[in-house]
Amino acid sequence: MPAPTPGISTYRGGPGNATRVKEKSFELPVMVSSPPSGSNVKLWVYDPENKSRALGSNGIFFQKDGGTWTFLNGSGDGSVYANWSAGSYAIDTVEPGGRANEYSRKRYLATVSSSEEFKISGMEANSRGYFTLTVTKNTAAPKYVPATACRLEDQTGNIRMAVGFPKREYRLPSEGRINALIIPVDFPDLPGKGDPEELFRVMTDESARFFYSQSDGRVQFNFQSLDTWLRAPFNSDAYRLGSWNQGDPGGYFSAVIALADPLVDYSLFDVVYVLSPKETPATSIAYGPAFPSMPGDEPMMTNEGLVRNGTISGADSWQNLPGAGWKWMTHETGHLFGLHDLYTLTPPGPYGSWDLMSLNWSTAAIAINAWNRYIQGWLAESQVRCVEPKDLGTSLEVLVTPLERDSEGTKAVLVPLSTKKILVMESRRSEGYDVLSEAQAGLLVYTVDMTIQTIEGGWKTQRRPGSTRPDFTDAALKVGDKIMVDSIEIEVLSRDATGDRLRLTRK
Repeated sequence: MPAPTPGISTYRGGPGNATRVKEKSFELPVMVSSPPSGSNVKLWVYDPENKSRALGSNGIFFQKDGGTWTFLNGSGDGSVYANWSAGSYAIDTVEPGGRANEYSRKRYLATVSSSEEFKISGMEANSRGYFTLTVTKNTAAPKYVPATACRLEDQTGNIRMAVGFPKREYRLPSEGRINALIIPVDFPDLPGKGDPEELFRVMTDESARFFYSQSDGRVQFNFQSLDTWLRAPFNSDAYRLGSWNQGDPGGYFSAVIALADPLVDYSLFDVVYVLSPKETPATSIAYGPAFPSMPGDEPMMTNEGLVRNGTISGADSWQNLPGAGWKWMTHETGHLFGLHDLYTLTPPGPYGSWDLMSLNWSTAAIAINAWNRYIQGWLAESQVRCVEPKDLGTSLEVLVTPLERDSEGTKAVLVPLSTKKILVMESRRSEGYDVLSEAQAGLLVYTVDMTIQTIEGGWKTQRRPGSTRPDFTDAALKVGDKIMVDSIEIEVLSRDATGDRLRLTRK
């Protein structure tokens, strides 16, 4: 596939042809308690497997105008009543007690007008004014059968991202052209400045080049943008995003998606970026998370269907750090491919600074590591040496080609230590996107646990003798180094222009 063309083109596709048909709430099949006087919210929560009976949960969670989530008790007959004041609401239905493995919560967006009329987006009430809501019934995925001993199955239970195989459904494709839409949004208190297509090229051009490189030419991004700023009907701090991991980023993303719906045919795009002005203060929008959506995520629904993948930008994308803009965009897009965060909440964590998904502000080892490339299909089986411990009756020598080098050869040696953990070895040099000193370069050795969720430390770099740096930047093995991982001895025999030669021995 040819390299991506720099720049952002203007979106001229116009609105979609499809109009989302509102879901009609059905007439209640059972007698329910009468609503208290003054109730303007009337809900009935039903079993998705049998619409003639109530779900059996205790109530719902709701959030007003991006504020605190509050639990609202319901009745045993499935009815939920309230008297809500004017504003915007998010509603989460709740699975019956102890059955979270069977059901997933479903979110609905609602409004109450100044005249106290309650509406749910995309729905109509029944003849008695009730809205019928439900949860999502989880379906068992087909049993995963690994093609090789090293293609370990993800066992985290995360349906949006994976640390192993198979790749999660609905994520960005690992091959082909990816059509990306930029919605440049500004606010009454923060007007956008300049041409959005020129402003955001600092993010898109290098992000596109990065993924083209890391996928070995398999992925090509095509960016389009609305030609002018889209003015939000709320101020920049409306969704309380002024502190990291706080507020309602999903509500903000959904609000902008809905605002642009009359202008955009979302069916033309694989991913949507909602980008705010460069001057956005951290006190308004401090951070910009990704939204890898799944069926049932009602707020991400548009006239053309579900926006499967998207993200918002905040002040963190404009930090005074080298390449902050494109590195922010690339890291969040990594989630939309289905990749986990490799850092932990208390840095630096047991993996350290060896991947964009661990430390996207790094100026050193920023290339996507071998395991992440492998689970994306960006390393072919011919570039991976899968070695089962039982086959190490005698020692095995392998030449590992530098990961970032555009060449053939073995880019990774993998050893499945169990059905839950893989041992990975890759050669990291100062090539491609890695800018490494001689002290940093070497054979990187790490393990990946298939059972540990994102941010919880499932990736562990194995230190060379004498390695002490908290960020593991001195952990890669040099010639003569020898370490043990479980029952596997790893020794670096030599290093030259062709790569790192290692010896594996089972002890």
